[in-house]
Amino acid sequence: MRLAVGMAALLAGGAAQACPCGAALGPVAPWTLPAEGVAVAAGLSGQTELGSVDGQGRAWSAPRGVSTQRVFVDLAAAWRVVPSVELAAQWSAAWADVTLPGAASRGVIAGDLGLRARWEAAA
Repeated sequence: MRLAVGMAALLAGGAAQACPCGAALGPVAPWTLPAEGVAVAAGLSGQTELGSVDGQGRAWSAPRGVSTQRVFVDLAAAWRVVPSVELAAQWSAAWADVTLPGAASRGVIAGDLGLRARWEAAA
């Protein structure tokens, strides 16, 4: 349960890493406790745009023939090598499908790969 709560907080965090795909992982957070060995997380989310809102706050539906859909994947893992050292990795990717009258674009974009090592001194 502690791992699930930590992963949800990580993936929903406010400070996002840069990713050209538009997806974002949260801030690097404490992944494991000294007694834990491995932590993993996977996040899958989707986005469909149905319209827009103008400067006066009026909502407008998308014009006929216009659609935008995205699927985001966030993966993360950490390994506590010894009680005071942890190695962690985070990766993001996205699939996008944009359709306009007379044009369409689909593609997969791999985002940032973040690697880190953390060492903790005794209190």
